[in-house]
Amino acid sequence: MKNIKTNRIAAIDIGSSSIRMTIAEKVNKKVNILDQLEQSVRLGKDSFYKGRLYRNTIDECVRILGNYKKLCDEYLVQKIRAVATTAVRESANVDIFIDNVRTKTNINIEILSPVKEIEYIYRALNKKMTKKNHKGEYYGIVEIGAGSVEITIFNHSCILYSTALPLGALKMKQIFTKGFRGEENFTNYITMMIEHELQNLKRDIPYKKVKKLYGIGSELNQIADLTNSQENKNDEEIFITQKNLEKLCKKL
Repeated sequence: MKNIKTNRIAAIDIGSSSIRMTIAEKVNKKVNILDQLEQSVRLGKDSFYKGRLYRNTIDECVRILGNYKKLCDEYLVQKIRAVATTAVRESANVDIFIDNVRTKTNINIEILSPVKEIEYIYRALNKKMTKKNHKGEYYGIVEIGAGSVEITIFNHSCILYSTALPLGALKMKQIFTKGFRGEENFTNYITMMIEHELQNLKRDIPYKKVKKLYGIGSELNQIADLTNSQENKNDEEIFITQKNLEKLCKKL
């Protein structure tokens, strides 16, 4: 009988609106998901509006991460990897947040730069696509987050282009609330911001034919439901057509 090597790991993602954890077991080269959790937090609402995290928000994150740590202990997890993105990265008291979490939960948090975020997404997606990719073909990734929208052009061997746009849904809402009044002006504000960022993007992005565009983000699952895209899916991907997306935008 062959020796089976196993180890249990936990990945924690501290985002702008939630803290997610996945516990998995690696058996030889296969990874099995054991548990997944998600808890809502107001990190982005604090950071994007006030520029810092409130004490009660930090305490709530410590409580959630403490519960996650207890679950990891129950699962006999050998390694915990915790990362934080835009909301924590842009807050003025990020060091206080990290120190509180480490002191009270024994979890060390790594602050991911936009470049590092894109690198991890590229590596994960490219690994899945290795058998499908053909040399010379380019693919695109659009990650829609609460704090930013990250766009990447890549092929089977490298990242050709990547950028982060300040168009996260929660971030735009908080900036508007802080500087403007009247909900009736919010649509005009969004349109102006998007058009401005797209003009800059068109000047910078390399002119390459993209075979397929991959969208990443929890909001896209909701859009897929609203456009009835669940009917057009396989085991790993849900397809949202441009026609259905345009119909939804007009309806909204």
